[in-house]
Amino acid sequence: MNIKTERGQLLTRASSISNVFRILDVAAIGVCGVVVYYVQAGTPLPERYVLILSLLVLLSIIAFSWVGVYDAWRGRQLGEEIKQLTKGFASVLLAIAALMFFTKTSENFSRLWFGYTFVSSFILISLTRALIRVFLRSLRVIGFNQKRVVIVGAGPLGKRAARAMLEQTWAGLHPVGFFDDKQSLVGQTDRGVEVLGAISQLVSHIEKRRNQGRPIDQVWIALPLTQNKRIAEIQTSLQDTSTDVYFVPDLFGFDLASYRVDEIVGLQRSLNFCDSLILG
Repeated sequence: MNIKTERGQLLTRASSISNVFRILDVAAIGVCGVVVYYVQAGTPLPERYVLILSLLVLLSIIAFSWVGVYDAWRGRQLGEEIKQLTKGFASVLLAIAALMFFTKTSENFSRLWFGYTFVSSFILISLTRALIRVFLRSLRVIGFNQKRVVIVGAGPLGKRAARAMLEQTWAGLHPVGFFDDKQSLVGQTDRGVEVLGAISQLVSHIEKRRNQGRPIDQVWIALPLTQNKRIAEIQTSLQDTSTDVYFVPDLFGFDLASYRVDEIVGLQRSLNFCDSLILG
């Protein structure tokens, strides 16, 4: 099996998970809209409400995708995801209000129905995500649903990243080992995480693990920003592997304007929209 195929499978799995959440969100908004109307009027939805509810569902999925609700959230706090949901619902509310205003159709629909549908949908979707998080975190704490991570750089930043993964087991990130250019560090361990070799051996190690059926899921680059050329070389060498590549910045003297920054296990993880590092 070649690398491109495995990469495609990884992306397919991630897409499938996002699609599951989209289906759950569609169901939640649809159910809330129908139930709210039935409680208010005691009758099924009339045709015009079916149309506006369908539009509401469509706009919600678009808005949620736009603000990042369906991005990977392993290791991120629930509050961050709720914040994204809030942005998504606010965008939909503004879009619906604008549509009602310009088409002069606001009098055809109950404002209370809109309000209760938005609030109940938000609560139901938030509760669903909280319950899923509790379930998945429970699995990760006992060793299931783990992501294998190698860390490039066995300095203070790399060790801090490894310790955070080990201490915050709910994130499901398992540090497999370090790679560092300092030969004197090879073989040393920090909290049981060993320096496995030089950075030049990283790609061959990833390929070996893949062939053994124990693939590396993520590579975290934790090198000082003064080594920007070396970081770019590492990123280039990893382009054809089946791993996701992340950069762990030290956040001093670095312009993050072109990156999205997620908080992961208490660290700031910087990544671009292709999930790989590009320093230019």
